[in-house]
Amino acid sequence: MVPDTVLCLVAVQKALEDIIVPLLPDDADFAREQLALIIKSIALMRKQIPLEYAFHVHDAKAFATFADELADKLPTSCLARASLATAVERVRIIAPPRCRIGRRWKMLFKHCAPK
Repeated sequence: MVPDTVLCLVAVQKALEDIIVPLLPDDADFAREQLALIIKSIALMRKQIPLEYAFHVHDAKAFATFADELADKLPTSCLARASLATAVERVRIIAPPRCRIGRRWKMLFKHCAPK
């Protein structure tokens, strides 16, 4: 069995907490502070990895919408219009409009969406 990325990060975080933290001298405040930031960053990455696909789908759909709107503004004779249409179609094949990322992810993206 090959461990997945989240499992590897769990092992790294546990090693830092169980092995490295106890070895730091009491007066190594800066090192403790930096190590705490590293451990918190690893914990954040562990939470974000399962969301990565949803981020990619969301971004692809946003770029496709932008490309579609841009293509509509170009003259029909413009070569870029056909390229944009092809790119938009590829996104729709990979992540069709009915492809949902879930209510939980939509709530997340709602807070990140530009106003």
